[in-house]
Amino acid sequence: MFNLSIIGVEAHNDFTIDLMLSNGKKFIFDMKKYFQFPAFKKLQQLSFFKKVKFNGEVLYWDDMHDFPLHCMDIPQDILS
Repeated sequence: MFNLSIIGVEAHNDFTIDLMLSNGKKFIFDMKKYFQFPAFKKLQQLSFFKKVKFNGEVLYWDDMHDFPLHCMDIPQDILS
């Protein structure tokens, strides 16, 4: 996977999440494009969405809702 980890997150009202990465760079992850999938339906509830947590290379909300760093479309310049 990556040699990076998530060291901080901040969820916003527009369903984006600022990810602070261990390489010192920041990436804005937009979850809206994933809302078309039934597995992410609950994340459309803003109060639930804003409870995002992180653990290493994974964003998560509960046991059923997570999103690994390697599945995000992160530009190469952010990864290096």
